Order: sequence, then C-alpha cells, then structure tokens
Amino acid sequence: MMRLFYGDFHIHVGRSQGRPVKMAAAASLTLDALVAHAQNQKGLHLVTVIDGVCPPVLAEVQERVRDGRWAAVSGGGYAVPPDPQHPDRPPLVVVLGAEVEVSGPRGGAAHFGCWFGEVEAAADFAAWLATVQTN
Repeated sequence: MMRLFYGDFHIHVGRSQGRPVKMAAAASLTLDALVAHAQNQKGLHLVTVIDGVCPPVLAEVQERVRDGRWAAVSGGGYAVPPDPQHPDRPPLVVVLGAEVEVSGPRGGAAHFGCWFGEVEAAADFAAWLATVQTN
C-alpha cells in the first residue's frame, strides 16, 4: 500500500534572530512559527525552509540540531518532534534550501531552487554564495 505524504518545498522565513529575512514574508513568520503552522494547522510531513542558507536562519537551525531539538534523518533533513499539544501528529521533516536568482545576459532573471539534506552542506553553500552574491 502506498503512503501519502504532504509537503511544501518553498516556505520563506520573515524574521530570524530579530532581523528581516524575506521582506515579502510576514515578520511573524519565524522558524518556530513556520514549523508550528506546518505541523499543527497544515498537517504537513515535510517542508523546505527556502531561506535555510541565510546566516541568521542557518544559525537558528544549527542551534536546534546542536541542542537536540531537531534530529538528523537518514537520507537528509531534520525531524522535528510533534507539538506536545498534538502528540498524534508525525514528526515534521525540515529540509534546508536556497532560492538563487540569476540575471540573464539581456535582462530578465531566472530563479533556481537548491535543497540540502544536511546543515553542513547548507553552510558550505552559504559560504560560497557569500562570495558571488550581490544582494
């Protein structure tokens, strides 16, 4: 029997560590709020934090992994246990991502999504991105 999973592979964070991340996202959309909403309101099994390589978001993720609130999943991603108020829900798997915009040679731009199974890969990409990013 095939199992059904629900996911959203492109969720922005509005604020992290008190600083704006994605200007078009609500300031109330913090990493914790994103996870709680995905688990408790939407009933998702998997999400990608598409701002996962932004320094403040990456630092928050690293903190959650380091202190054991998020656990690495075999094959990539991080399991976030269900909210104690909703113990019947499965853990949410969080994958880190990046949205990269590349300008075309005659104007216009293309957006590319990148997904990372481990925080170390996201940090490595963030370090490289800092050397070529203009905004």
